[in-house]
Amino acid sequence: MLLPLDERPINARFPRLLAEALGWRLDVPEALLGSRKRPADTAAIVDWMREAAPRAVGAVVALDTLAWGGLIPSRQSGNDLDAALARLDALRELRRAHPHLPLMAFSSIQRISREDDDGEEPDYFRTYGRRIFRRSVLEHRAAEAALAAGEEAELEALRADVPAAVWHDVLAIRARTHAVNRAALDLVAEGSVDALVLNQDDTTTWGLNVQERARLEAEVRGRGLGSRVLVYPGADEVAQVLLARLAGQVHRRRPRFATVYAARRGADVQTAYEDRPLGDLVAVHLRAAGAVLAPPPMAPDAWLAVNAPSRAQGQGGTAYALRHDAQGVLRAETRAWLEDAEAGVRGLDRSLEGFADALATLVADGERVSVADVAHVNGADDDLMAVLEAAGLLPALAGFGGWNTAGNALGSAVALGCLSVLAGNDAERAMALGRAVATRYVDDWLYQARVRSRLLLERDLHPLGLGGTVPAGDLARVEGMAREWLDDEMRARGWPFRLSRLTLPWQRVFEIDLELTRTAGGAPWSRS
Repeated sequence: MLLPLDERPINARFPRLLAEALGWRLDVPEALLGSRKRPADTAAIVDWMREAAPRAVGAVVALDTLAWGGLIPSRQSGNDLDAALARLDALRELRRAHPHLPLMAFSSIQRISREDDDGEEPDYFRTYGRRIFRRSVLEHRAAEAALAAGEEAELEALRADVPAAVWHDVLAIRARTHAVNRAALDLVAEGSVDALVLNQDDTTTWGLNVQERARLEAEVRGRGLGSRVLVYPGADEVAQVLLARLAGQVHRRRPRFATVYAARRGADVQTAYEDRPLGDLVAVHLRAAGAVLAPPPMAPDAWLAVNAPSRAQGQGGTAYALRHDAQGVLRAETRAWLEDAEAGVRGLDRSLEGFADALATLVADGERVSVADVAHVNGADDDLMAVLEAAGLLPALAGFGGWNTAGNALGSAVALGCLSVLAGNDAERAMALGRAVATRYVDDWLYQARVRSRLLLERDLHPLGLGGTVPAGDLARVEGMAREWLDDEMRARGWPFRLSRLTLPWQRVFEIDLELTRTAGGAPWSRS
């Protein structure tokens, strides 16, 4: 059973494909979930948990949904902390009724949005979002006596610019969610929860959220909970990772991984929405999934192949946008910004062809390989995917992740890699795993890096960007374009899939809800 972070497909639907690769049926209360800022029906969810638990082999629970009604509702003003804390008692009740049920939970360390956008935040972020983010960074730096030249004056100006009532509300919201995270540690300490992830949503190296993370880490150490609690950057991929952990526990097996990087310095790269180098992210995601980095000369069960940038992450869809802007939609400054961001991806220490050669050798030797494509944020590396496709490697990979943040992509790749080990050699499960991997290719590469970029080169859609609301009157047309173009992409490549459904669930081009069906007489698409 899974109580997801919210109703978005990556949280509520994609995990079903992972469960199928294990021969499981995943119970998800989709009808009870909310919609963006509208919270889920938490009372009905508690009832659902009681009903679903007796037939479950284990549970993965998003505390953001149980306590607040979802990730986005947890960020809003005026929430009732006492009611949120009381809802956590449902997990204590679950433990008493089912003492041997494996129970995994996760709860977000709330992000601080970097944009003047209130789509997922309180209304005042539309006006003050960037200033709130910057003040958060400088308040932390000031507390650590780490302000650089000119930053003290900048901080004083921000304290004057951001209204006191707004800043007070920012702190009040954070205090409430922090209290729930501390209460989650109590659930672990008392044995109600077996494993807990406190995930940092869209983080960086400075800010109020980073200070909260440090306080939580200190409490974890002080209470001796380090073997059962992990604190690391992530959000929408955590359910996938904990499903893999649950599967490992059920199968009594801890998958062993080795790593290979596209860039020699890749493990040392600081990614855009995380607080630590990429190599450290890899290690903690593997541990959260119940896996381990295999020390040489131990033979791994699978390989995690990391398409790392040389110095810094670029922007997803850059290659497609720069090559296909025939109408001149991109302004000169936008084009220059994209080109500058892409420069950090490339380097003499990075070779996509050499990376593909290494993967081909591993696959030829019968090794399981899952690719974490983290060279860009918000979409797969179009150049890498073309190289892998030309080498015939896509159907042979055990996993793939290339969406949104490095943590999101890495979590999907790790989870799929683990499931490829735990699913064994069963042909039906291998086919299910192949569908899950193909779904990531279609979403992360063909949509996010190509079709979405093509949509945003349309003059009427370009001003919306990734997060702007598509007008209701245009929604069916835009969804139809996306579906047609995605099917064209698959048809041109001879893939044995077509779309049976595609929608924009939040009425923006940022994410899609999709379902793949196999074409009649389609070629095999799995490692087996």
